[in-house]
Amino acid sequence: MARLYFSNAQNFRSAGLMRKTANSQTTLDDPRLHVIDLPSVKEFRFRAWVVSTILSCEWIRAEQSWESALSEPSKNDRRVPTFIVADEAHNFISAEPRNHSEKGLREQFRRIAAERRKFGLFQIVVSQRPDKLDPLIVSECENRAVMRLGSPAVLSKTAEILGLGSVPEAMLEGCLEFDSGRALLVGPWMATPQFSCTVQSGGPKRAVEI
Repeated sequence: MARLYFSNAQNFRSAGLMRKTANSQTTLDDPRLHVIDLPSVKEFRFRAWVVSTILSCEWIRAEQSWESALSEPSKNDRRVPTFIVADEAHNFISAEPRNHSEKGLREQFRRIAAERRKFGLFQIVVSQRPDKLDPLIVSECENRAVMRLGSPAVLSKTAEILGLGSVPEAMLEGCLEFDSGRALLVGPWMATPQFSCTVQSGGPKRAVEI
């Protein structure tokens, strides 16, 4: 067991994923935008570990901020929402995890999906393969944006997975003809399904893009 953990630690250090000295601060302390470039992690097996570490840091930070806000008058609450943007999400929120690391990572995303609101955490799941996404996490996505789709068969499958049964068929078919940047917007952010280019919302935010 000791050899397993110490050899893993050495592998992480050799891959450039660990500091050589201890540091009490995380790289996510600055309340702005952070982009995590997973392709720069050459060892594919380490990518789940990197994402898991980031999610753990964000969860701890959100919990501590929440506890601090409860102990102070509401007028002193300076928290802002944090959006965790998972691009190509089917690679690490898979319906069928390939190993224990991916299964553990999926559970972290599930926990955020289920308990995020009181901590001010929100997920944006982006994928060209919604059929590969974990159904439980997809079910927690209240707002949906569907961009250009390549065929009626893909459109039909996407509508089934995202629960778009209430959207008029003519609107769904529009997804087959979209130009770049266009999307079908469905969910609480719209009174009725609409086509749009952008979605804007006021107020400061934090974001972590994976």
